[in-house]
Amino acid sequence: MRSLARLETPPSDSKLPKIRVTAVAPARILTPLWTDNPDKMKMVGDQPGWVTPEDVAQVMIDLVEGEKNIGGTILEVGSTVRRGEPYDDPGPRGGGNFVENDPGYEDDMWSQLKKQLDGE
Repeated sequence: MRSLARLETPPSDSKLPKIRVTAVAPARILTPLWTDNPDKMKMVGDQPGWVTPEDVAQVMIDLVEGEKNIGGTILEVGSTVRRGEPYDDPGPRGGGNFVENDPGYEDDMWSQLKKQLDGE
């Protein structure tokens, strides 16, 4: 994504359009994928870190409309909205947006993948 940031400033004599490339990095999004699956909800419980689809949509609108969001901007959406730094960024843990997975999460992921591959 960051490698495409320069598309926003093409050479002036090229007559190429300006293209702003940005990204949203959401935490766990509270959707029916989770809420309609009690087994999945048991894995994550009521831990903090949930964001709503509306939270993510608002950040996406800000990326499109906000003049401060130049090409290459990454906005992390969790308990806060944090701008990702181009270099030496501490990631979600450093920004307070890290979401721990409960035990069993990875086992379930691998089990579901195996079912898909086995055609179940």
